[in-house]
Amino acid sequence: MDVSSAEGLANHAETLSDYLYHYGENLPERNDDSMSFTQYLLSVCWEKLHRRFCSWQRLGLIRKFEERVDILDAHLAIVGTSSGPKDPFLSRGTGDRTLLNFLYGNKDNIFKKMLPSALPSDMHPQPSPSVFDKLYEAVVHAHEKKKLELLYTKETALGFHYLVYCVFLTAGRAIKLIKDRSKPLKIAGASKNVSYSEFVESFKSHITAAVLPMKFLQFVLGSTVFKDHIGVWTNDGESLDLLLPNWTEKRVNLIFGKKRQFMAESKKGPQQESPIEGGNGDGDTPNESPTGGGENDDASEESPSGRYGDNDDNDDNDDAPEVGKSIW
Repeated sequence: MDVSSAEGLANHAETLSDYLYHYGENLPERNDDSMSFTQYLLSVCWEKLHRRFCSWQRLGLIRKFEERVDILDAHLAIVGTSSGPKDPFLSRGTGDRTLLNFLYGNKDNIFKKMLPSALPSDMHPQPSPSVFDKLYEAVVHAHEKKKLELLYTKETALGFHYLVYCVFLTAGRAIKLIKDRSKPLKIAGASKNVSYSEFVESFKSHITAAVLPMKFLQFVLGSTVFKDHIGVWTNDGESLDLLLPNWTEKRVNLIFGKKRQFMAESKKGPQQESPIEGGNGDGDTPNESPTGGGENDDASEESPSGRYGDNDDNDDNDDAPEVGKSIW
């Protein structure tokens, strides 16, 4: 669905309105409604999500979660001292209740399967296989005793750090898989391929598979725990400059994105490949500069609409299955 058109935008607005009305009027069906609506949003917004995951700035932040654990260790050691971060381990907000309920309700799937399998085997430093154990125990105790303050402590901070990192990886890869399936879907649709329905079902299955990791990421980023963790990691902002994405690291960040499987296989053309495999060195174009960026700084040419990066890769505007009018 093209929301840049008048008809597409009207259909999208109608869907949002119908969903909100139905969600408010049907309490027993809210979980199912929420799942369906998340699938709808992913089918509409996956392209922008993929662009953001693959921008050198976002990749740089995720890379720092992997490589600068030493900063967290140093600040955890001085929590509560005059030179350390303020003690953040008592104040908990409503977002933490949402995160706790999600973690507890999916605890075996998350802690026994999802997180351990998400940790790359070539990380440096390589975390211990038991890095999530204390956080798992804290989730169980916090839920059973209804004490949110047990969720995030000095003992669980390292596990939470790697949890955030793994959630970024899992969500980013899920969006990448959607993009990988969109290219053959578009080709099959244009050529009226007899297997078009199979491509549609494959695309839908990857939309559905992305719901859990994307909701997980949403709950993490919306929690007080995450906000406090950033405070500990940066010593209340003192070390922020060491963790923010830096222009000089652009090439390294893009290489990291390919290595950690954020980049979609359907990306083609020299303007996508040059930052990774040669070209003009670090992927810079005449339109790029250290000061002119923002979220679309990874785009390499202006789109026909006059904005940078709004057409995804600019060379292939991938099409999801047509959404049509309101699904509610």
